[in-house]
Amino acid sequence: MIIFLILFVPIIYILPGLLLLRHPPKSPNDLYGYRTKRASRSKHTWAYAQKKSAKIMITIGIIELALNILIVMVAQYAFSYSGVKPLLGNLSLAYALGNIILIVAITQHSLRRHFDESGMPIKS
Repeated sequence: MIIFLILFVPIIYILPGLLLLRHPPKSPNDLYGYRTKRASRSKHTWAYAQKKSAKIMITIGIIELALNILIVMVAQYAFSYSGVKPLLGNLSLAYALGNIILIVAITQHSLRRHFDESGMPIKS
């Protein structure tokens, strides 16, 4: 069960990220998409936020998957694996929650840097 969790959690980021990148919602909706007040200010901010958050989700998912595989491999050979399983599951869930915060923080920061308060692109 722990192996499933360790491999499943990163896929939760990768698959929706790919969906969002390939088929971004054209306008705010209740089904899917990166929805915050700042992202919903204009068509420009909406499109940008969908693409930016999708790329971050995919990147985080790939990094987390690689780290999880590495951690499992190290745990199998360096420790009593059965004793470490609960810790690995908890660790995976903990940084999964942290990653959600990271996705929002990076996307919001990027929106602030690239768009004014009305949602129009900032001219450089």
